Amino acid sequence: GAGNVKTGDITRAVAFLFMITMTLAAAIYLYLHKEEKNKLFGKLKKAVNRDKTLMLLMLGFLSVVAGCGIGAVSVWAASDKLTVNQDVTVGDRIYDYQLITEYESDNPEKTYDFEKKYDGAKLVDTDYEVIDTIYPEHTVTTEKTYKNVKTKDENSIKDTITKDGITYTLQDVKWKEVPIKEDVEYTIEYGYQTVEPAYPDTYEYTYQSPATGEEKTVTLPFVRMDKSTPSWVNGFSADVTFKNIDGEEFTLGNHKFDYSDNLVLTAGDYEELVRMLGYNTSLYRLNSMSWNGDVYETADGELWRNAIVSGQQYASRYSAYYADTVETGTAYEATATYKAEITDEEAAPAYKIRATGMYQKSIVINVIFAVALVIFFIVVIIYMFAGKRKKEVKNE
Repeated sequence: GAGNVKTGDITRAVAFLFMITMTLAAAIYLYLHKEEKNKLFGKLKKAVNRDKTLMLLMLGFLSVVAGCGIGAVSVWAASDKLTVNQDVTVGDRIYDYQLITEYESDNPEKTYDFEKKYDGAKLVDTDYEVIDTIYPEHTVTTEKTYKNVKTKDENSIKDTITKDGITYTLQDVKWKEVPIKEDVEYTIEYGYQTVEPAYPDTYEYTYQSPATGEEKTVTLPFVRMDKSTPSWVNGFSADVTFKNIDGEEFTLGNHKFDYSDNLVLTAGDYEELVRMLGYNTSLYRLNSMSWNGDVYETADGELWRNAIVSGQQYASRYSAYYADTVETGTAYEATATYKAEITDEEAAPAYKIRATGMYQKSIVINVIFAVALVIFFIVVIIYMFAGKRKKEVKNE
């Protein structure tokens, strides 16, 4: 269907040759049979003289028939949206032409206004198919700020980003020179203490800057002291030396003890021992004691023995927190604008429809057209000969 030579062109060529052949044959026949030609001209002349109106009507009728025939075989100029295929077989039927077009509509049932005829063929069948559902799109934008960019270079900015499942493409970047500021912090851990420990007002801290990669030393101010909820915690212990001046016994409160390796102390003994060590019994408590070596005699002749006592303290965990925002140089801040086209599937869609028109030619119409044209030309030729003969008669 896309070529220059069509079946209709061939049909018209055959019809034209046929008409020329018949016309020449009629002219030759009349020339060779002059007597019959004279008779025919005489009859024609009488008919014309008798009823000129009838002759004019006949010529008009033949002209209309010829015009209809020409219209039937004229080429319908298909628009750019139409695809034309020739000699198409669909099922058990063969069509001369198949015209296909695609268009969009908000109505999936919308039909296409095919021409009733194409190149002498008649529209005999149509078919429609929705090949796509098109939802409207709209543009959405988002921004992303890049901080502490070392150089003003768009290669350091991402070309695309994904946010909430939508992929955005970079559209524009705006630059601004800003000081590099970093939040620096440090914590001194004091562990468990029964009272708040003393702390310095400032702390000199050396760290590596994540922005510049250089080491910097800054003085951080004290911010706060963090304290956990107090509770009894293990870890309290003390060294104790028992001195026996009067002999081989020593006294804890109202209890006397010797230097036996199997020393057993009561809760009251431990509490007395806490007081003897100078600790507050509401904050410290002991629950075990073990000898640390054998009995030994001092230079003064006294018998001593060392021991280790351990227990718990009612304490909180203390942490001194130091922090500050420091300026370490200058950098760039880039504000990037990204754009994306998203489909609004909740909106009314448009439908892409493919329409197909099937055309077939009628052999009878072509034959009638050819015969009508032949008759018309024969009549015209005869009429011309009749006019010529009349002039010859007058001249004689």
